[in-house]
Amino acid sequence: MGPGAWCRGSCVRTGWLTELAQHLAGGVPLADSNVSVVNAGHAGNTFGSYVHCTEHLIPRTGDLYILDAATIHAAVNDVEVIVRWVLELPQRPAVLLLHLYDFCGSRGG
Repeated sequence: MGPGAWCRGSCVRTGWLTELAQHLAGGVPLADSNVSVVNAGHAGNTFGSYVHCTEHLIPRTGDLYILDAATIHAAVNDVEVIVRWVLELPQRPAVLLLHLYDFCGSRGG
């Protein structure tokens, strides 16, 4: 999950991923819950960096996959490969797509 993000003054923000995990744990401390978070993101990389090594980078056992492209523009074909890989996992996980600005945008997708 990475370290907490520091903000102005004395406040500490843990980030939305940690907050989501805490919410899913339902008030149980994360250490005592059955909720775990694996952040397989690589800052600054496009989805294309996952196309040929998806099986090694992304665990196959998740119940919820969050695919977050932030502001990184990626080739639609690369994004589709990753989305299809997750959707075809045997346990049929839930998938949340975030910040995929160009997935079906002006490129005629």
